[in-house]
Parts: sequence; C-alpha cells; structure tokens
Amino acid sequence: MLAILDAISQPSHDLPKHSPGNLSHYITSGDIDLLCPECQYNLIGTTSDKCPTCGWDIDADELAAYYTSSSMTSTARWAIVAGNVFCIAATLLGTNAMLSAGNTLSLLDACILLSIIIATAGHLWLGVSAIAFGSRWPMKQGEVSAIITFMAGVSIALGFIGAAQGLGFAPTTLLNEEGYQVNGPLEFAMIATVCTMPAWALLVLRLVAYRPKHRLVKDSTTSKDAPTMTRSPFTIAILKPFTSSQILCQWQDTPQAYSPAAVEHITKTWEDAKCRAQDNQRQLFNGELIRLVSMKDRHDALTLTLSPTCYRDFVGTNLSRVYHELSVENKIFADALGISVVPVTADGFIVFGLRNNSVMYHAGWIHTIGGMLEEKDRESQNVDVVGCGLRELNEELLVKHKECQPLCVIGLACDTSMRQPELMLATQLSITKQDIEKRFDCGALEQEHVKLVFVPDTPDEIIPFICRSPQLTPIAQAALLMHGYHHWGQEWYEQTCLLLYDSLPERAAF
Repeated sequence: MLAILDAISQPSHDLPKHSPGNLSHYITSGDIDLLCPECQYNLIGTTSDKCPTCGWDIDADELAAYYTSSSMTSTARWAIVAGNVFCIAATLLGTNAMLSAGNTLSLLDACILLSIIIATAGHLWLGVSAIAFGSRWPMKQGEVSAIITFMAGVSIALGFIGAAQGLGFAPTTLLNEEGYQVNGPLEFAMIATVCTMPAWALLVLRLVAYRPKHRLVKDSTTSKDAPTMTRSPFTIAILKPFTSSQILCQWQDTPQAYSPAAVEHITKTWEDAKCRAQDNQRQLFNGELIRLVSMKDRHDALTLTLSPTCYRDFVGTNLSRVYHELSVENKIFADALGISVVPVTADGFIVFGLRNNSVMYHAGWIHTIGGMLEEKDRESQNVDVVGCGLRELNEELLVKHKECQPLCVIGLACDTSMRQPELMLATQLSITKQDIEKRFDCGALEQEHVKLVFVPDTPDEIIPFICRSPQLTPIAQAALLMHGYHHWGQEWYEQTCLLLYDSLPERAAF
C-alpha cells in the first residue's frame, strides 16, 4: 500500500503504515481516490482484496504502477490545458468574425453559434478540471467526464444542424450534366467540419484526460475471474434465535442401525482412513459423538432429539463421497451434530480459524470456531450444547466464560457436501482482537487452526470476504449470513444470498 500512497498526493495527516502491495487494511484518508478500473468504485476504506461492487481482484502492484506513471504526467496535463486555451481562443475569434459579418443571424447561424459557445464552455471546464485533478492523473472519472461528453455531443449535433444551410447555399452554383447542384453538399461538409471541430477537439482531449484505466490492467485480473456460484453450498434448517433456556434436548439411547452393505462400507472406509492417518503421522481414534435425530421449533423453544453415534460412522457416511453415491436401501448417515460459535470481539471483528493439515476434513480451509458435540457434553439424559460451545471457545481461543455474553442459537445449517448438521451459536466477547491474537497458540494440543482470521463486523465487508476466500467452508459462509440476518435484517440476507449464489439457500429437513 505504501507504493500506492507514495505515488499519489499525500494528505496532510498521517496514514496507517502497511506493508507494500497489501490492501487488506483500512485507509482512513478520504482525500485520496483509488478507483476500481472496472466500475470506478472508490477502493479507499475497503479491507477487501476484491472490489466490493464488481468483484475485481485488487492488484496492488498494478494500481501502484498505474498511479506512479499517471501522477507524474504534468506535461500531458499542461498540454491539455494549452490545447483548451488554443481552442477557446480560436473559437472566440471565429465567433467574433461571424458576428461582425452582419447584423442579423439566421436560425441555422444561431445553431452554429450555440455549438461553438457550448464547445468553448466545455474546453474551459476541462482545462479547469485538468488543473484541479491533475495530481491524480488520469483525472477523476465521474459526472464531470459525463457532462463534458454530453456537451461535446450536443455541440456536434448543433454544428451539423447549422451546417445544413450549406446544402442550398454556395457563392457560385456548380451544376452537373443533369442540372443538379453539386457543390451544396461540399459546402455542407466544409461548414460542418469547421463548426464541429471545437467539439471534436473537446472529445479527443476528454479521452486523453479520462483515459480508461482498465487498459492498463492485466486481463487476468478482471471481474470475470471472480468466483461465482449457482447455488449455496449449505442448506438452512432454522434461521431463528433461541436463548440457552429455550433449547430443550431429548435423549434416545438407541444408536443408529445400518444395513449390512452400509456397515461393510463404513468398516472399509475407517480402516483406509486409519492407514492414511498413520502414513501422515496423524492420530485417529473412534470417539463417541452425538447425532441429531430430529428437531422441532414450537412455542419459542427449540427441541433437539439426540442419540449416540461415533466418529467411525461419521467418517464412513458423512465424510465418504462413495457412500453418498452408494446405492443402499434406506441409506442412513451418522449426522454427528456440529457446534459452531460466531464470536464478535469488543472492537468489532468476527473470528474464524484457518484449519491445519492434521484435521480429517477441510484441511487448509477457513472454518468457524467449534467442533463436534461429544459424549462428554452429555450428563445422563441432558446434553449441554451451550457448554460445548463454551468449551470450544476456551480450547481454540482461550476465551474464558466470564469474557463472553451468554451464548444463543442463531440457526441450524447443513453442509451439502457432507450432509452434516451444524448448530450455530453466537456471542459477544468483552476482549479485543489484539487480546485474542496474543493468547492464540497454534501449537496447542487441542488446537485445530494454524492462524486466526478476522472479519470486520459490518455488512459491507461480508460479500468481499466470501468472494476473496475460495477456501471458506460452507458452514463458515452460513455462519456469516446467519449473523447478518439477525443483525442487518432479512433484506440484507436475501440480497446477499442472491448476489453470491443466484438463489436463496434451500431448506433442510431434520
């Protein structure tokens, strides 16, 4: 970013210090414009690596090179000013000669005069703009450019209308063999050329002053490279808030029963997974998990029916692509219930984690803070889903119970690639982003993340973050959209889903 800021006019106050080529920071100055080459959106203030409007990949090197070259073209700037002065002087002399030729003007003469006046005004405006905006060359695109273009167009049209008198007027009439006048069109062309020349010059100078930036940007960094999706990678079962007291859990001791073909597949898949884990020096054990059997949303209460399952069955069903495509009668999945937490720091950041390579799935992806609902979260017939969320916060972020407000449910989503249900919890932390970063230890025994990822808790940052993060898990996307639904409203949620996925997420049934 320093390379860009050094290339353009510096404001009088200090700017934040960032590493060169990095745009993923706030720029607090409003005195500088870094316009998107595709849509002219002002990139100042965005923390995204993509244009929030059109999705253009922000290339700091390209922008720095462009503004470095464009801000130093004082010769071109003064050449435009000189060209405008010349055109203004010439048109004023021509206008004076026309007015001195006679005391009366025809309607067509008035059109010519008006054309020249409009073009002259446009040249004056363009010259003033070149001086005012020359420090950010090419000049700031926007209304000034559009108005000058419109003035040039009107001037050209009036010039052609005024030159129409040349069709029937010529000092000496020349006739062809058939008796038709041939020098009328010639007079028209000559008059039209002379009368519209100031307007054509205005257009040429405007094109130089406002030359398109996209010609200086690599073809590989256009908006067509932005990721697009035709359907959301998750489904929604619940999109409604519940407090911890409104969550009711019903326990069933009966484990899931699988068909013989499913059992055979699960056993083989698990043995293969253990061999791969051993080759990669990873630990893999068959822990006891809790599956979601069904759920009910009635009378401001969320009832979850739960039963035992295990990690082996989860790997052999939900995580197995082959099992998803396997023709098994009454195919049943383990459906181990995941618990995700959406923590918001005191200074306004949503916290995610970049998963390490030791995890079984979504290694190297950005994921929510959370984990599986385990047997240790159950005491007799009671299952503590909120306690599971608090435990995950402590294990992954070292957040203490007293440092967060009571957790509440904001929804239940399902990753369509795994068919795994995920209960979304949310909380407001009393500690800041910096506090969490100081505590974070990627080498901790229970730690699944190599680093933390922070997203500003503002509606304008969600779409850019999702677009610039192709390795963002479906559950993480669902968490952001659910969070936005409850904070910024249904309209924001629906518009964001339509923009990202071209449709609203489908409904999941449990």
